[in-house]
Amino acid sequence: MKKEHIRTILECIFIFIVVYIFNAFFYNNYDHVIDFTHCYSIANNATIYKDFNIIVGPVYPVFISIFLRVFGNNFLVFHIVNSSFVVGIYLLIKKHNKNTLALLAIVCSAFVLSAKYNLFTILLFYIIYYTEIGNNKYKDYIMGVLLSILVFTKINVGFFLIIPTFILYFKKPKIILKRFISFLIPSILIILTMWLYGALPGFINYTLLGLISFTKNAMVDFYVVFLVLAAIYVIKNIRKDKYLIYMLCYMMISYPLFESGHVVIGIFPTFVYVLDKLKQKNVKQTKNIVAVLSIIVSIVFIFSNLNKVTKVYKSEDVYKIMKNMDCKNYLCSQDIFINKIFDYAQLEKKYIDEKWEDYRVYDFTYNAYILRIVSNERINKYDFIWDGNMGYKGEDTYIEEISKYCKNNKCLFILDKTDIYKRTKYDLINLKILKYVEKNYKEVKDNNIVNKGTISFYIND
Repeated sequence: MKKEHIRTILECIFIFIVVYIFNAFFYNNYDHVIDFTHCYSIANNATIYKDFNIIVGPVYPVFISIFLRVFGNNFLVFHIVNSSFVVGIYLLIKKHNKNTLALLAIVCSAFVLSAKYNLFTILLFYIIYYTEIGNNKYKDYIMGVLLSILVFTKINVGFFLIIPTFILYFKKPKIILKRFISFLIPSILIILTMWLYGALPGFINYTLLGLISFTKNAMVDFYVVFLVLAAIYVIKNIRKDKYLIYMLCYMMISYPLFESGHVVIGIFPTFVYVLDKLKQKNVKQTKNIVAVLSIIVSIVFIFSNLNKVTKVYKSEDVYKIMKNMDCKNYLCSQDIFINKIFDYAQLEKKYIDEKWEDYRVYDFTYNAYILRIVSNERINKYDFIWDGNMGYKGEDTYIEEISKYCKNNKCLFILDKTDIYKRTKYDLINLKILKYVEKNYKEVKDNNIVNKGTISFYIND
């Protein structure tokens, strides 16, 4: 085996280990729980868009659910698959860019931040981008299929990446026609499959019409500066390299949440492109500079999150993980940073079973998904009442449905009053629904430990 091949294997192993460990044990973000729970539910025979709400396309959660069904429906497998995406991205980039040391640092520093469905979109981006600049005689048919897969992975990114085809080939209608036909075939198959499973109305409501509501969640922070700089660079150089239009369009993955995670993913292809150009111009020490900067970013991120990790990282937590490596509970390796929530969910379940067994439970807190899975129940659309995630004017529809059902049935509502009275820009649980419950239903006065603090129970008796 050549030294180059051995080096590549070692680099891939290193990337995989770093990304997996960081995401499984350090990255303190509830998005992983959400993404995993969707895949987990599909692996347990739930129907996407019908049994639960989700605003991204079906390709990613269905694809991941296949691995969960085969290898184990737990967080361990979920992170292994997502970490493998990073390795795939690295291999694609390395094939076209030999600046491996810098890329190694970039991949590790950038993607440890969000190993979830966004990784799948950037993997698809690079497959599409390198197919476009390649010479495969069937590339137009392949491009159509790939664009269809991307559209049904992340709707807005997919549609934005269709634009370059019309810009690059507006004088070559035959190419556009080939791509349109090959785009249409898998798209029709996916749509027909959703129709057969009764998921098509939900798909239209949550992923298309729901975008109108989701734009209300627009978030902008300092990181948008990097997005603007990247866009300026691309626009300035697009005449020299027409394929840069793909990178410009891909930046729209950040919309409407222009914060660190989305911006980093959006500008990553441009960053790698700039690095490649610097190398071609023989800019000295390019590798070392980028490697050092990437390591600094990683260190800053780790230390900024240490306070979150150390609060829950205890010896008994590690023992719990080792004891539960069969992953019978869905958290498995993820226990380290959300074991407190998991323990609370178990306590909450016990309390509900003892006192409210014959009630329909609506958990309007951030713990809802965990409570459902601890209870061995399917998640449903009422477990995820986040702004923009309920379809077009979803909060009004949900309130009407809740009111109608609870008029003749016993209902229990779980609220966190912090989400009502101490909201920040990061609070996404729909305020209108929370206030509706608080106003129209009776709060339970109970000294039980579950009901202490800001968590409150309401019933319709």
